Amino acid sequence: VPKCAIAKPQCMKEGDANNGAEYRGTMAVTKSGKRCQRWDAQFPNKHTVTTEKFPNAGLEGNYCRNPDGGENPWCYNAEGVEPRYEHCDVPKCAIAKPQCMKEGDANNGAEYRGTMAVTKSGKRCQRWDAQFPNQHKITAEKYPNAGLEGNYCRNPDGGTSPWCYNAEGVEPRYEHCDVPKCAIAKPQCMKEGDANKTGIVRKTMTKVGQRTGDILR
Repeated sequence: VPKCAIAKPQCMKEGDANNGAEYRGTMAVTKSGKRCQRWDAQFPNKHTVTTEKFPNAGLEGNYCRNPDGGENPWCYNAEGVEPRYEHCDVPKCAIAKPQCMKEGDANNGAEYRGTMAVTKSGKRCQRWDAQFPNQHKITAEKYPNAGLEGNYCRNPDGGTSPWCYNAEGVEPRYEHCDVPKCAIAKPQCMKEGDANKTGIVRKTMTKVGQRTGDILR
């Protein structure tokens, strides 16, 4: 069974309290365009920021990193000693908007930020910032964290599922949306550091004399 590949973020996670300490991307130029010096090199800039001193900081090659808890990822200047080092313009990761309702969502789809804009019966949704044909008090000002953008189905008030006002009339005033449930991803590989080590394959791997679907032990 193959080991799962470890995903290396090519951007800084939104709200990263460590200012990009987890960044393991391959950016290797500073904000001003200077080439980064390799972390295992001492020329042109001598330094003490080494893999021996910071073994978990991802100091590989000449990639921008933040081993010492600075403002954001940086590197030493490979083109000279002025400046000695410089920060890198690592982009922030885009926040993924789920196009489905998470399995077991205790808030009944309150986290849904997809783009469905029709009700179960096929009626077009009214924009949340519109008051016609249905006047209402469910606004972005009153529910700033509910994702009330455009005319997308949402669940700002803790209802049974995402819903919207009817843009085609006042009967019905509002209706729920048929937002699909997210499929649960089944790993086809062994996670790095998996404490259980065996018995995770249930589908496709077989041995001689062993039926498909048997647990491998």
